[in-house]
Amino acid sequence: MRTTPMLLGISRSGVYQLLNRADFPTLHIGKRKLAPKDKVLAWIGRQTAE
Repeated sequence: MRTTPMLLGISRSGVYQLLNRADFPTLHIGKRKLAPKDKVLAWIGRQTAE
């Protein structure tokens, strides 16, 4: 998760909001929620193309 706030330039609470969105690419490992960088970049591309 440390990479995502820096990558997106948003706050920690903003990251948690994204991780809880149904359309955001989140990988669940145990209690952890991770967002693979390549999937996040593709998601951003789709969001900005709309």
